[in-house]
Amino acid sequence: MSVSASIVALLQLSEKIISYIDGIKDAKSDIIRIRTILGDLLAVLKKLREILNEKQPPPMLYKCAHSLPACEKSMKWILENLEKSRRYPLLWPLREKDVTKRLGDIAHAKTTLILALGVDVMYALNQTSSPKPSDMQ
Repeated sequence: MSVSASIVALLQLSEKIISYIDGIKDAKSDIIRIRTILGDLLAVLKKLREILNEKQPPPMLYKCAHSLPACEKSMKWILENLEKSRRYPLLWPLREKDVTKRLGDIAHAKTTLILALGVDVMYALNQTSSPKPSDMQ
């Protein structure tokens, strides 16, 4: 799957999970953690989508794209388990241990994306604004 397609898939999953969680009353700490981490990821993914709509993905983003499938898998797991719980709306379907593992995968992907973009920005700025050592002599 391409980087662009992965980002679109993650965007859609984030929005579905957040929408579902926003409808749950009396949020437990797991719900708050999921909502916070996915909200942060959603902001990063929206900015990435803007960048990708304008030009090719930055080089570091390609090198770090390996974390996207694990993130997508964890998000699908959360969504599937939340959707199963609609049959029993009074029961929270996720165990804290499982939530912690899945959120770790999601947070890792978010951090990797942010770092990759930071490296690409620094590289681009360095290429356009810094004199080369050979130019300084």
